[in-house]
Amino acid sequence: RLMHLVENVLSFSRIERGRAAVRMESVGVQELFDRLSPRLRQRCDSAGLALVIESQSSTELARAKMDAMAVEQILFNLTDNACKYAAPDSECRELKVTAKADRDWISMEVQDFGPGLPRDQMRRLFQPFSKSATEAAHTAPGVGLGLALSRRLAREMGGDLCFEERTGRGATFCLRLPRDNGAVQT
Repeated sequence: RLMHLVENVLSFSRIERGRAAVRMESVGVQELFDRLSPRLRQRCDSAGLALVIESQSSTELARAKMDAMAVEQILFNLTDNACKYAAPDSECRELKVTAKADRDWISMEVQDFGPGLPRDQMRRLFQPFSKSATEAAHTAPGVGLGLALSRRLAREMGGDLCFEERTGRGATFCLRLPRDNGAVQT
């Protein structure tokens, strides 16, 4: 956990100084999930959640332009948050990761089934170091940096990270990345 926190702080610091070295490459959705799922599954197992990864076969073959290490960090941050905040009060004991593709984008949604987010937290969700000292002392470990870092990493790659408001319980975050459709001949 400490290594994960240090990794986030160092990444955030590099972005703040304008030294984020984004290494863009074309990566297949299935290739990414094959590489990342053991780490996500291990984190979910430690919180008593089952990891469910879903995608259509056409999406599994799709490729996105990304820095694979940055995407791994984003998806791990989202998984870690769900394990810390949603797992203790989760109606459904799973974390669902769904990949979708359209003509221009690959979207990866991370959905938990916990209590959801209070409205007052939504306003500062992506602000760095958004936890007060009191909150940090009385909630799950962390300093409020993971979501801010994740959004900045997504935007450095030409994508975005958003919170999807839905009715009912749970929280869903959507990572959107540019699809790599190959060179277009004109």
